Amino acid sequence: MAEDIGNIYKTKIPSYAEAADIQAALKLFHYGTTTVPTTEGEILADSLAGHLKALDTRLDTIESDPARSDFLTQAEMAVSFPTRVNGYISMDPNSNGGSVEELYASAIYSNEPPTVGLVNGLIWVDKDSPALDTYVYDSTSTPSPWVRINDIKKIVQSKGDLLVGSTSADVDNLSVGANGTVLTADDTQTLGVKWQAVSTYSQPTLGSTAIPSGSTISNVNGLTINSTTIPTSKTLVATDSYAYVIPSMSGNSGKYLTNNGDTPSWATLPTSGGMTLLASGTLTGASISIDSISGSYQDLRLIVRNFRPATDGAALNGRVNNDSSAIYGNRTGVAESDNSFSNTSWNNLSYNQDNGSSTSLIRLTFIDYANTTTLKVAELYSVTNNETTPTNINYTTGIAIARTTSAISSIQLFPSSGNFTSGNYYLYGVK
Repeated sequence: MAEDIGNIYKTKIPSYAEAADIQAALKLFHYGTTTVPTTEGEILADSLAGHLKALDTRLDTIESDPARSDFLTQAEMAVSFPTRVNGYISMDPNSNGGSVEELYASAIYSNEPPTVGLVNGLIWVDKDSPALDTYVYDSTSTPSPWVRINDIKKIVQSKGDLLVGSTSADVDNLSVGANGTVLTADDTQTLGVKWQAVSTYSQPTLGSTAIPSGSTISNVNGLTINSTTIPTSKTLVATDSYAYVIPSMSGNSGKYLTNNGDTPSWATLPTSGGMTLLASGTLTGASISIDSISGSYQDLRLIVRNFRPATDGAALNGRVNNDSSAIYGNRTGVAESDNSFSNTSWNNLSYNQDNGSSTSLIRLTFIDYANTTTLKVAELYSVTNNETTPTNINYTTGIAIARTTSAISSIQLFPSSGNFTSGNYYLYGVK
């Protein structure tokens, strides 16, 4: 039985027990089998023939690859490869072996300049320099072969110089200007900028127009006009095209600037008159609460429109600060005296007989609501139109009183029974 021979490139040989057939032995050694292959596909890989076939295949691959080498003169190269092939290496047998300069594809990054392997074009980056100074080696340069690349110090000439782009790909220096001048754009200049003295003005202007009479300029502290410096905390007001007055702001906090003819003066803001809407919404559920009422107004005015309860005949009730321990009472008419106020809320602020179609308008004006005395007083006006009987109109005028020392910060409204079905409320602060 044939045996393997060789550990890397294997083939076959007869065993000692087999007949000494020299032809069979050679076939085994060459083909790995005693049967001679008739096609390349039948050649066994582990045989001398198989190894030769693999080597031949690799050579064919190398020869078909343009990135290979050859032993050709320059003239032969020009004939064989009129167009250069990337990666092709050729050796010229006619070369005289002249000197060739070494080229390096990387820079040297070190604290000190290199001293070996020096060739022109070698880049050195100074590792311990603050700006990582970069140099190129030039053996012809004096006094040092290391030439600084893009050395800013060669562009800057003196103290205060600025680097400015002169074109899209060039930089030049702009010398410092005179003391007090400012840098401004000027496209007529070579570098596009220039130093210019700060302009001064003999009169305040808006563009090219003098400030009209009665106009005001803010933020003018330290501004000099007509040789006069505007003092701190003053407002500049023009009285004609070129003159001005300076009303003092000191002691006039909270006032507004007004005029008497062409003379400006400070006036006090009015403390009464004018209303600000503080809250509004829809009457819904079992009750509504208007909370976080500011105490910075003189009075409060509450308007309720089209109050409708779920239950016919239910009235509109209310209280302040959700305080049921305060003593409430509301009466109609004038000059009425009553010492029996003992309710836990205002009752019957408005009466609604028909929950489906009645319309109503209610106004409560809380006078001096933010005081901390024992009484809170509200003027009450209420009108209800009963749509079931259109000629039946209920109206009420009077007062509502609550005994409490707390300022009013919230107001609650609720039907005497059931829930709200509709209606809107509006709360105003009155100056």
